[in-house]
Amino acid sequence: MYDKFEALAMEAQLAVSVLGNADVSDVELLNIKPYPLGPEKIQELAVQWAGRDLRFIGTIGIVDGQTRTALTVPLDDRRISALSEAFIAHCEVLLSDNVEQRQKGDEVTWLESLYRTADDRPDA
Repeated sequence: MYDKFEALAMEAQLAVSVLGNADVSDVELLNIKPYPLGPEKIQELAVQWAGRDLRFIGTIGIVDGQTRTALTVPLDDRRISALSEAFIAHCEVLLSDNVEQRQKGDEVTWLESLYRTADDRPDA
């Protein structure tokens, strides 16, 4: 049986773990899906964020185009808005990086096919 956080992460097409301080004024989002962080990166971030008193707040994900949350405690509207803004900004960066990477891949594929194309120009 999975808890609500694991269930959301597995169901979502894009998901993050939310870490925040006690009043949720300091927040970090960690990728779960589609690009999960490895154990080394998580350890590196733990050292980097030491002293910030970050704790697990929940999971935010996109399931079939709809945003869903699973939180450890209820949050007021102000904090929900702050988390929403952070998640939107995170998605914009994540998705724009993915688009740029796909475009680079498309360019390389096109150039490789161009290189393989026979040159049938008449000799000048």
